[in-house]
Amino acid sequence: MVSRKFSIQPSVPPKRLEDELPEPPKIVVSQQAFNTKLKDYLNVVSSREPSKKSYLSKSDKWATSDEMKFLLSNLTSQFKFTNILELGAGASSIVFAKALSMSSGGCFTSIESMPQWCQEEWAEVTSFKGIDACLIEASVKLKVGLMGLYYQYKIESQLLKNRAPFDLVFIDGPQYYLGRDGVLPLIAPHLAEHALIVLDDAGRKGERWAISRWLDTYPALKVIHYSWDFGGRGLAVLSVTSKLKPRISLKAIFSCTQQTYLRWQRRRRGDC
Repeated sequence: MVSRKFSIQPSVPPKRLEDELPEPPKIVVSQQAFNTKLKDYLNVVSSREPSKKSYLSKSDKWATSDEMKFLLSNLTSQFKFTNILELGAGASSIVFAKALSMSSGGCFTSIESMPQWCQEEWAEVTSFKGIDACLIEASVKLKVGLMGLYYQYKIESQLLKNRAPFDLVFIDGPQYYLGRDGVLPLIAPHLAEHALIVLDDAGRKGERWAISRWLDTYPALKVIHYSWDFGGRGLAVLSVTSKLKPRISLKAIFSCTQQTYLRWQRRRRGDC
């Protein structure tokens, strides 16, 4: 009798999305003349230690870094932003609400696909006086649009129009495995002239690709600050220099569609 040896091959873990995405184009910070005080502030704050001030919530259990919370709080109060839009609610919601309440008040809108994740945070948000705070629940769906195929929050445009124009936007959603390309086509019509956009996790390939496609599609959008390792995750700050009028970019459409299909395949396999 011939004996046969059987060996069990170890299972190979799936590749990370970060490993499957190609290297994105280099992010170039615009040298155009912007608000010098703002640019100087961003350069200083991105290189300093996070503050331990009381605006950090005791119930904070979300991923927003202390460095990012410090930046968002001081941006809101020092530069007098009064109509803020947040994509992806959590600890940052408390930071914005408290900063608005402690300054001149204002309007705060947050879009979240799973609001049950941030019930405690938003219970705290609604306790602050002098602000008009609104949490909008919106699922994330595949969409064919301006930049080809991408994931986007499904929300009625009129809801955003009623809360607009937004002068400060913080992008921390949707989830990384869905990509954030669809955020700009959603919010672009509702931004104030010279609005500021802060993108978290900008050190990742997916976010860097999104920035590249946004710049290709919206010529009036400029990167005024970039740090690949800010808070351990990266930071990009973009400025709206005039009304955002989109143009067709075949490069953006092709790369966005290709990478969104990759994300869809990974979700189908359960590799999120």
